[in-house]
Amino acid sequence: MAKIARLLASVVVTFSLLWQCSFASFKFYDGLANSRVSTATYLQSAVTKIMVTVEVVNTGSESAEKYVLALPKALDSNLALVEVFDEDKNRLQFERESNIDGMDAKSKSESVFYLIDLPSALQADGGSSSQQLKATIAYIHQLTPLPAQIKKTSKQFVVYEAFKYFYSPYKTEKLNAKYIFPSDKFKSYTKVDAVVDGKKISYGPFKDIEPFDSSETVRFHFQFHLPYLTMTEVVRDIEISHWGNVRIEESFLLQHDGAKLKGAYEVGMYDRYEHVMGSMASGDPSAVRSYKASLPPGATNLYYIDRIGNVSTSNFRPGVSSREERRKKDSVLEMRPRYPLFGGWKTDFVIGYDVPSADLISIDAISRVHTLNVSFGIPFKDPVTELLITRIALPEGAHDVKVICPYDIIMEPESKRFTYLDSVIGGGRPLITFSKTNVVNLHNEYFQITYVYDTTRIYYKPAMIILGIFTFFASIMTFARISPSLANNRFTAGDSSYNLDYQATQNGYLDVDNEEDRKQIEKIMKLKGGDDGKDSLKKLDKIHKKLKDERVKSKVDRAIQKIREITKSNSKKGGKSKSSDEADAKANVSNVLKELRDNL
Repeated sequence: MAKIARLLASVVVTFSLLWQCSFASFKFYDGLANSRVSTATYLQSAVTKIMVTVEVVNTGSESAEKYVLALPKALDSNLALVEVFDEDKNRLQFERESNIDGMDAKSKSESVFYLIDLPSALQADGGSSSQQLKATIAYIHQLTPLPAQIKKTSKQFVVYEAFKYFYSPYKTEKLNAKYIFPSDKFKSYTKVDAVVDGKKISYGPFKDIEPFDSSETVRFHFQFHLPYLTMTEVVRDIEISHWGNVRIEESFLLQHDGAKLKGAYEVGMYDRYEHVMGSMASGDPSAVRSYKASLPPGATNLYYIDRIGNVSTSNFRPGVSSREERRKKDSVLEMRPRYPLFGGWKTDFVIGYDVPSADLISIDAISRVHTLNVSFGIPFKDPVTELLITRIALPEGAHDVKVICPYDIIMEPESKRFTYLDSVIGGGRPLITFSKTNVVNLHNEYFQITYVYDTTRIYYKPAMIILGIFTFFASIMTFARISPSLANNRFTAGDSSYNLDYQATQNGYLDVDNEEDRKQIEKIMKLKGGDDGKDSLKKLDKIHKKLKDERVKSKVDRAIQKIREITKSNSKKGGKSKSSDEADAKANVSNVLKELRDNL
């Protein structure tokens, strides 16, 4: 009973701990303050990048180890990246938190929170000491074309709107904000407190900003002539071969999110003579006519296709991968689609290439663990990606697979893929699949796939090919020696009512008990034919009379009947074709004798 009581007590304690952990919340500490904040918003591409530098001080009564970063919940679906560093450029760990105590319900419902681990505990010293944090925040789909439709030769303008002040759960003592644009052409912008300097507009300094202050916004309506492209879906397939090659294939669904084309599309002069006029073909400022892909230095056997077939309007510049000189230069694929992309237009295409295994896979000399090292993002700089799906097919026999990724991803259960010479016996190739939404060019770090692989398995498939070829020819040789004929093994119904068991004698004839029968069989073996049948018929009649074995007599009797039919049919024929008929008769008699010899 005592043991049962202790067991129940441990179960209750464990359950209570799990209950507390599942419903535990973070207690917000409002003793921190933003003594100085600088924000820089870059609107020079389809990615809205915000760089924030915060000087954090502690004016409260207790030390703090966490800093709460708040972002507007309305923009959460478009959030692509959050990175935080200290002043020494060391990456800081953080986690998303949804259950925070000590805030009003309205602020909690309108915000998403990230708990950042400070480099060291910030002591409560009245604000005399501080720590600097540098955050990078990236959004997609923040630019709205206005007007939403433009003519082919019109310039494209977009609108960007955001909070004027730094959105934070802490009080901000001083704030400076600036916005960087791709051009200095503005239709309108928020002019209060604005300082315009070419392609840059600055605001501030602002002082004593209250937490979660979203009372004012800034709005910019400016010219945007850069590619405004979105990859709605990218599927990247990586197949590893330990015979020295890694095959990579990427399929893209691309659309232009800029202002839609107004009216029907007409092929103009620049479209007809673009290959001759080159850079002069700029009559369509919002159209996208080409894009570049950065590929690994050792990329070879490259192809660029769409649903029609191969697209020849591309240029590939091989990269440089020199281990001796320790320098690398990416390969570049310059791609020109079959038609220019205007706002609202879509296209899809596939690029594929091979990379040497040594460029992407490293092997630990002691543990023999293989590590695949591949860039996480897509090879294009300008487009943003709504959904990136990555599939990695490892060699058959790989095990203990681990995925190491610097970003949050959605892992799918491991599956199997069967390709060339893969089999159920070998288990198939382990297929690792993961996905991520809102991928931008700032996702430029590498992910790793580690696995254990026995290098002797590389010889299994060649051995299987050799064994298969050997088995094939051995089967052919075996079946070639098996006679499918039943004539030698069974008498017809007129000859006998039972099966006969044949045995080979020393001279290869039927096993007969009578010596005289053996002599007669030898005479039959010497018959060659070559006559019209009469001579052969006489010889067979003599032999038939001397035979005692009923099996042999029946075979000879059938041969005699066939020869008689041949001679009878030949005697009825005549005329000019007599010589040809005699030749046919001789050939038929020879065939009957040959068949008789084979049966004996």
